[in-house]
Amino acid sequence: MNLKGKLRLLLLSVRYRKREKRFHQAISEVKTKKAILFSELSREKKDGLRDIYFTHAGIGDQLLLLAAAKIYFKRTGRKLLVAGRTPELFLEEDDVVFFDLCSSAFLEEYAVKTRGDLISYSQERFRLNFISGSNFVANAESYRIQFCRTHLLANYLKKIGLSGSVDISECRLDLGKDQSVALKERYVCLISTGLQPYKTLPFSLTQEVVVRLSKNYRVVQLGLKKDPLLEGVLDLRGRLNFSQVAQYLRNAVAFVGPQGGLMHLAYFVGCPSVIAVSGEPLEYTAYSRNINIKSSFSCDLCDNLEINPMHDHCPFGYGCAKYGFEAQSICDSVSRLDKQDSTQIVSLEDVKENKTIGVRELLFERGATDLKKEIRGAV
Repeated sequence: MNLKGKLRLLLLSVRYRKREKRFHQAISEVKTKKAILFSELSREKKDGLRDIYFTHAGIGDQLLLLAAAKIYFKRTGRKLLVAGRTPELFLEEDDVVFFDLCSSAFLEEYAVKTRGDLISYSQERFRLNFISGSNFVANAESYRIQFCRTHLLANYLKKIGLSGSVDISECRLDLGKDQSVALKERYVCLISTGLQPYKTLPFSLTQEVVVRLSKNYRVVQLGLKKDPLLEGVLDLRGRLNFSQVAQYLRNAVAFVGPQGGLMHLAYFVGCPSVIAVSGEPLEYTAYSRNINIKSSFSCDLCDNLEINPMHDHCPFGYGCAKYGFEAQSICDSVSRLDKQDSTQIVSLEDVKENKTIGVRELLFERGATDLKKEIRGAV
C-alpha cells in the first residue's frame, strides 16, 4: 500500500474509533433513544459496502466474536472482518481478518499467513457494525439490553448470517499454543474477583476453595494486578499476556470461577471448568463440558429475564453470588471433571430474530453525516 493509501486508512481508523467510543458509551448508559434499528439477518449489500463487525469491549464478548468468525469460515470458506482494540486475541488465528482500531491496519504487521488476503482490503469500502449476543428490547423511546434463553455464541452465529445447527464444541483457539508453562505439577487456575458484582464470589469463599484444592493441586491465581491476593497460590496476577493466560488454561486440570471472560477462554482452549452461575440464565452462557453450579439463592428475577444485573438494580444486593455457593461442592466438582470433549449442539433456528442497534444508523439519527459517504471518501 502506498503512502496515500495508508494515510486514507489512518483517517478511516480515526473516524471508526470515534464512532466506536460513542457507541459503547451509548450502550453502557442505555441512552439509545429513537435510534433506527436494523436486522443483522439481512445480508443485502446494495450500497456496495463491506461489513466489519465489532462487539462490546469485554474479553468474553471479543472471544465469542472470534469463535463465531472461525465457525463462519469453517462453514462458508470466507473470512469475517472484525474490528477491535485487542489484536493480541486474534493474531494467531488464520480464519479471520482483524481490523485494529488502534493501529488502523488489517494486521499487516503480523498476519504473514493472510498477507495475500489483506492486499485486496486496502481498496474496499467498509461499514462498521455492532454485534452482540444480547437482545435489545424496545422500552418506550429507549432500548433495554436483555439476556435471552439461547446461547450467546448461537446469537452471534445467527446474526452473522448462519443457519441450521452448529456444534460449538468443535471451535478451538490457537491462542498461546507456542507459549511455555513452567509448572510441571497438576494445577488449577482461578481468580479472586470479577468485573461485575454478580460475577464476583466472596473472597472468603474463594480462599476456602484454595485451601481445599491445595491438598491435591497447585493453585494458580490469574487476573488483574489489582485483584485481592489469595494466600497459598502461585501469584500470576497481571504478569501474563493473553497468549500466556490461554496456555496456562490449556494445560490446567481445571479453571474454577464465575461466568466471565476466562470461562470463555478456558472453553475455547479445551480447559474444563467448574463455573459458579449467578445472575444469568444457565442456557445463555453455560458450556456442556463444564460443571455449572447454579446459585442456591432464592431469586429468579434474572432467570425470568425480568432484570439484567449489568444494567438494572438488584433488589437483593447480588445475593446469588454472595450467598449461593459452598466451597466443598465447588472442590468436589473439580475431581468429577472430564477432559474429554463433549458435544454441544446449538440450534440457530431457536434464535429469535431480533434487531440490534448499528453504528451507522445510531449516528445518522443523532445528526451525524452519512457514514457511507465518509467511508467512501476515506478509501
